[in-house]
Amino acid sequence: MNEELSDRDVEYILAIYQIEKETDCAVGPKAISERLKVSRPTALEMLKRLEQRKIVKYYHKKGAKLTRYGKDLALRIIRRQRILETLLYNEYNLSQEEILEHAVALRSKISDKLIDVFCGHMGHPKFCPHGEPIPQGKNCCVRR
Repeated sequence: MNEELSDRDVEYILAIYQIEKETDCAVGPKAISERLKVSRPTALEMLKRLEQRKIVKYYHKKGAKLTRYGKDLALRIIRRQRILETLLYNEYNLSQEEILEHAVALRSKISDKLIDVFCGHMGHPKFCPHGEPIPQGKNCCVRR
């Protein structure tokens, strides 16, 4: 990713993405604090930081929604993790727990270009080993 994201940033972005998807509403600090097991003030502070970086738009008393840029980041993170899970599942004899652990650890540390190489090597899988859809990459050579 062009933007430097900490593992904590990624956790918040994915939590906001998932909650938005589940509720179709702005995501407040309470929902994030419950999902990530942090205090409400901590969640609010992170929402404000993400807003400064144009990843979310925060609406006072309503919560935050991912911006177009934030949604793009979330989908790129999800794509990375699911491609890595698929690669680890297909190529190595690892348990589901190990696959998830390694994919989560690597998802922010690997380039989109290398993810596209892995995707092509595996024949452009549409689903990860858990049956979840793999988002299409911007520069992946095969359109689905």
